[in-house]
This record gives sequence, C-alpha cells and structure tokens, in this order.
Amino acid sequence: MDHAARDKAHHDAIAQEYEKVVNLPRKLANDALFSSVVSRLPSHRGKMLDLGCGTGQMCDRFADFFEHTTGVDHSEAMLGVARSKPSASKVSFLKGDALTYLDNQSECFDLITAVGFLHHLKQADSKLLLTKIQQHLRPGGVVVIADPMDFDPNDEPGILSWWNKPFRQSFGGYQTEAEDPDEAPIPEVTLRSWFANAQLPVLYSRRAWEIFPRYGGWRDRLAITILDRFCRRRGVVGLFIASV
Repeated sequence: MDHAARDKAHHDAIAQEYEKVVNLPRKLANDALFSSVVSRLPSHRGKMLDLGCGTGQMCDRFADFFEHTTGVDHSEAMLGVARSKPSASKVSFLKGDALTYLDNQSECFDLITAVGFLHHLKQADSKLLLTKIQQHLRPGGVVVIADPMDFDPNDEPGILSWWNKPFRQSFGGYQTEAEDPDEAPIPEVTLRSWFANAQLPVLYSRRAWEIFPRYGGWRDRLAITILDRFCRRRGVVGLFIASV
C-alpha cells in the first residue's frame, strides 16, 4: 500500500473520532490562530475552495463570508462527518484528489484554504499544489495555509507545559486502531521556498502552540487567548496568508 492509500485508510478509520480527538480540544487555540484571517479576506467574496477539507473545519469558519464554498477530500468517511454539520448546507463537498481536482478545474476562487493538509502529501506534490493554487486564484484572491512546522519540543514555554499538563495526562486519543502514515512536519524554510516558487507573496505569517482547555467556559477562552498572544514567536503550527 503506497503512502496516499495508507493516508486515506487512516482517515477513513478515524473519521468518526476526529472532531473529538483533534478539532474540539484545539478549537479555542484555533479561534485565536485563525482570527487573523478574517481581516485579510479578499474584498471580492464569490467562491471559496477548501482542499483537504477533512471534517470541514475551514468551511465552518469561513463559508458564511462567501456566496459558494467547495470542500474537497479523498476520505469519504471524513466527508460524511462534514456533511452532517449545520454548515454543510452552504458547502458542496466532493470526494477526490486535490491535485486532480485542480487539474480538471477551469474556474478560479477568491479564497483557497489548505489547513493541516500539505504534510500529508509528498513534498514534490505539496510544492506542485501551491503552484496550482496560484493558477486558480482570482486577481486579489487569498490563500491560507496552516500546517505542522519543524520545531524543538524543548522550546515549548514552561507556562504552556504547565497549562497543558492536565489535558495531556487525561486525554486518551483515538480508540480506533489505525496505521499512522509516515508523515513529518514541514521545515518552515521549505514551505516559504514553495510560496516563492509559486509566485505567492506571503502577506502575513505566524506560529502557534497547541493550547488545550483546562477549566471550561470563559476562563479557558480568556487564558488561551492571552497565552497565545505571549507565546506565538515559536510554535508547532505555522499559518501563512498569501495573495496574488
């Protein structure tokens, strides 16, 4: 089984647990991270495309800003979760390979997002994907990329290690057994070189740490917002906003 097939099998297996294990524990930290996107959305807001949409996190966040949104993913199980959400009424979800979809697509988009997706591809395909994204952006269009970056675990600020400790000790992860594909974070210098190669000038970038809920309610939202603000110089996730 090749890498793409292993990756698809993995996501089909964990789809029903993905929201609980991945998205919900990171929601408040992701709220802080993606808040910087809203003020940088394009002025023309006709069409949005989310590549590697998974269970639809980016569609949940930004579909309301656009007349029409398309989400593409190779896992039918992940798309099944996305289609069950309230935001699905505003989105056309399609099963397929992102590169093939763009090859067969003639229209352009005002916003293209690919979040938590590039590290699932071979590096040559990730580089090619950014070039194809550039070709499918309307003038003034915006692309949002967020992905795990290379980092030293020892760089995590002590206050974050203390804050996250109760969650890390109690959270069990996936209950479904699934072979984890052989994937690794992308070096930031590599990703920046792909943007340059694709002629996509980066307008904004930042790093972010994973910050998990601790108490519940408004206390978590306030604390995570503050911790994110003061610890964002490094981090395990990189956010990049580029335009043409």
